[in-house]
Amino acid sequence: MKLQISTSNTYLPEKKYILDVLLKEFLGVDYEIVEKDSSQLTITSQNASDNRKLIFHDGLFKTPDSDWLQEVSLPTSPLPVWIPAKDNLHLEELPQSVPVIFGKPNQKGGFIKLTEKEIEIGIDVFGSAFFMLTRYEELVMAERDSHDRFPMESSLAYRERFTDIPIVNCYLELLWWALSKLWPELKRKGRKFQVLVSHDVDDLLEYAWQPFPQFLRSLVVDVVKDRSISNAANRAIVNTSSRLGMVKKGKEFILQKDPFNNLGEIAGINSKYGLSGCFNFLAGRTEVKYDGFYQLSWEWILDILKNLNLKNQEIGIHPSYKTYKDPEQTKREIEALKNSCNLAGIQQANRGGRQHYLRWSNPETWQNYEDVGLTYDSSIGFAERPGFRSGVCYEHPVFNLQTRKKLKLRERPLLVMDASVLDYMRGNWSQIKDEAIRFADIVRKYHGDFTLLCHNSRLSKAETMVTYEEILRSIC
Repeated sequence: MKLQISTSNTYLPEKKYILDVLLKEFLGVDYEIVEKDSSQLTITSQNASDNRKLIFHDGLFKTPDSDWLQEVSLPTSPLPVWIPAKDNLHLEELPQSVPVIFGKPNQKGGFIKLTEKEIEIGIDVFGSAFFMLTRYEELVMAERDSHDRFPMESSLAYRERFTDIPIVNCYLELLWWALSKLWPELKRKGRKFQVLVSHDVDDLLEYAWQPFPQFLRSLVVDVVKDRSISNAANRAIVNTSSRLGMVKKGKEFILQKDPFNNLGEIAGINSKYGLSGCFNFLAGRTEVKYDGFYQLSWEWILDILKNLNLKNQEIGIHPSYKTYKDPEQTKREIEALKNSCNLAGIQQANRGGRQHYLRWSNPETWQNYEDVGLTYDSSIGFAERPGFRSGVCYEHPVFNLQTRKKLKLRERPLLVMDASVLDYMRGNWSQIKDEAIRFADIVRKYHGDFTLLCHNSRLSKAETMVTYEEILRSIC
């Protein structure tokens, strides 16, 4: 069965993108667009004798051209709130209340008007989903933090308190309810809950290359706080060796003594739970203060890549600190990673990545990834705490708001990152476990993709590795 979408001829590239994502990509429903002078978006069947009709409020795509990508086009706070129970709608996937990004209630205060052959919905499902998936507000708003990132506190989701709600998935469930109620013969695309783990390799060695003042402070911590003479001795050996240039050659005694050299152990745990984790490697240095010291061409690192590949783990890119607006540097680092993979005998059809420090700029970073042939990005997550930055728990194609084109690149939204809990929330690994389980339970309701990022440097102690495995055991 094929649906017919009647809509005005304004913002057709944008409408085609979001219709493709929600209807074809997420639901598996085919459609065609018919241009019609109307202030609403109407869905009907192609069958002329079928008079069933689904009508949606059109909000974002009624924006005047002069206001597009301007602050005046942003949703007005406080947002209206939809209470599904008030419309006699009881779906287990929906929370008790759902913020309405674009839309307006009817005269009875609800958002659904239902008759035998027609359903009218006052929520702009397609415009609201477009707003979230394209990160529209991040291109419009000027607020940035010290790393030039869009702050969580500036986001609509944070201000309206729905960072814990996959709001696009909520709108999708409403859309499917209406479609299936009018056309029970429609079949929905099947989905399965899956866990996607990744590991950004910021540092491959802890003890090497430490600046002398930091080295001395670390020695004091080893001896006084941790009461570990062996750690202090190992730190001194590896640090001295790195200054003599011995690390590049991969002296075995150095590698065995450094707690960050744990990628094989992490890969083993992933494999135990049937997970092909993605290890994202830095392949360049654009900011000494923030980027790692290792080079992918070193022989012992090539051995690590080979070992990960043998364990069915993915080798991804972690573009360095200043690449997020630099297409040429992004390209150089991708080529460096590819060259190292070739030297290691690794052939990988699909490759993704995540920006170092989650430094992402709309739409430059996505376009950079597209131009160098990456398959997916996984930078769209909040640095400050776990949550649904793009409001969805499904991987999806992305859209360049400036060129008005759908890209081949796909976004794999990041939900839970260890650094968010440990650094920004000042928490511990027990809290990381709690957050992972909590968000996995939310994602499981939508048969979605739960994404978890754990840095190898955060798994350097035996107890953290134990907790990491407990997390996988709890959610897989």
